[in-house]
Amino acid sequence: MIYALAVFPSVSQVNQMKNRLNKNSEYYGMVRAPHCIAAGGCNFALRFDEDKLSIVKHAAQELGVAIQGIYREEKQDDGDKVYTKIE
Repeated sequence: MIYALAVFPSVSQVNQMKNRLNKNSEYYGMVRAPHCIAAGGCNFALRFDEDKLSIVKHAAQELGVAIQGIYREEKQDDGDKVYTKIE
């Protein structure tokens, strides 16, 4: 499974998104945005299966929440994670 991270400026916005999306027992988790993708300050991210990207974007639009960036999370052989901007 390939995960994606949608970065938001505040924990409350991620919680809004998580509450909206977790109603169907699917995984949407809140994580601290890794420093390499944080847009300055203390950003948080919604972590989800990349196949759910359109659902996440639609929920953000409905809630009037701006996504600061969307990144693909890839695990390296050594266990480190690499993030590639996809939007």
